[in-house]
Amino acid sequence: MGMTRRVLHILDPEPHGHIGGADLHVVDLALEQMRRNRYEPTVLLLTEAPMLIERLNGSGVEVIAAHKMGRRYSELPFKLRPTLERIAPDLLHSHGYDANYFACWARMTLRRSWGQRPLLFTSHGWVYRPALLIKTTLDFLTHRFADHIIICSPHQRQRAQWAAGHSAVTFVSNGVPSKRALTFERNEANARFGFPQNTRLVAFVGRLSPEKQVNIFVEIAREVGRRFEDVHFVIAGGGPLGRQIRGQITQPDLAGHITMTGVVPDVDSIYSNIDVLVVPSAMETTSRVTIEAMMWGVPVVASDVGGLPELISSG
Repeated sequence: MGMTRRVLHILDPEPHGHIGGADLHVVDLALEQMRRNRYEPTVLLLTEAPMLIERLNGSGVEVIAAHKMGRRYSELPFKLRPTLERIAPDLLHSHGYDANYFACWARMTLRRSWGQRPLLFTSHGWVYRPALLIKTTLDFLTHRFADHIIICSPHQRQRAQWAAGHSAVTFVSNGVPSKRALTFERNEANARFGFPQNTRLVAFVGRLSPEKQVNIFVEIAREVGRRFEDVHFVIAGGGPLGRQIRGQITQPDLAGHITMTGVVPDVDSIYSNIDVLVVPSAMETTSRVTIEAMMWGVPVVASDVGGLPELISSG
């Protein structure tokens, strides 16, 4: 057997009560590295994430709750220096906008500690809506500091090479664990989530953020609900648009037709009971929810964007 290599994953997770694809990706990756015994992963969380900490600690992965240690840019790189020396990672692996900002700042600030480790980015996708334009531009700039970049969909390659200024870019598709937990039967799921009996279930699963275009799913529910009484719609996930969507689905023509479950940790209890998954996103790389639904044999209706056409054969 070869030498065990130490990896420090850097992640700024979604706010407490929400969960994103990058969060789940880091958990799955760290647990798989732990299982294979070729890597010793540690996960540095820049904000509070009890759900992730529970899953990682429960499997023996060390978690560093950095949000308790001081201000992110003025104090954290310095306060984490002893931890970095103790872990002695062979690789820094950063995931997403805010994690990339921190990793690059730490390397520039403390070149003899943070700057001595190779830096790998996994680009989970870029959001181009106006509210995030500055953050996206800054993220492009951080790619100049990465030694290597992983992209989650081939359509990202040209943009990633342009951002990095080099060709050290590798495509690695997102994956999901093939061994899944036991799930609820349809009648148990109906009782747990309040789904009506004797209906076909159409679901949206994911983060409730503008780029996921949950508003389109709500309009689909409105239109289909007028024509078919035996179809019920499910929105599973949390995010910044949660309150707005809850207000929309109380409108008279939608009331009773849509159930919002919030974040469901055992999301297979949703997939194993729905009839169709809808992915109306404005941008996606390798869509995790699409892969998960396909594992359960659930048909997927999706936007023709990003990496989705590579997962779905139309028709």
